[in-house]
Amino acid sequence: MIENSIKYTVSPSDIDKYNHLNNAAFPRYFEKARDYLALRRGLDADSLKPRELAFLVKRASYEYLRQVNADEEIEIMSEVVSVEGARVIIEQKMFVNGLAAAKCNIEYFFLDIARQRPTRIPLDIKNNLF
Repeated sequence: MIENSIKYTVSPSDIDKYNHLNNAAFPRYFEKARDYLALRRGLDADSLKPRELAFLVKRASYEYLRQVNADEEIEIMSEVVSVEGARVIIEQKMFVNGLAAAKCNIEYFFLDIARQRPTRIPLDIKNNLF
């Protein structure tokens, strides 16, 4: 499966009153990493719109493992772990100094924009995910 890694520095604006990364900010960092993966794999909105397809979130879950502080560098690894029918499952892990800080499991589906219904993943896109 396709794995992708990207690094970010935690923004001071994402720090809460306890002086660590606010739990509400974790999903934004995971989303930025998924956007990077989507762009590299042709799953971004600009690539899919001409095909009248959308790549949308159905379900997301997060597990927080340790606190993350301001100005720390985080690395997020994203991996496509399942591609079946209309859905794609992506697992992500956030690391700080080599230690796991959080996990995300997200389920996407492909939508036929014209019909407003889920649709099977086109073969060329499916092949690009492996």
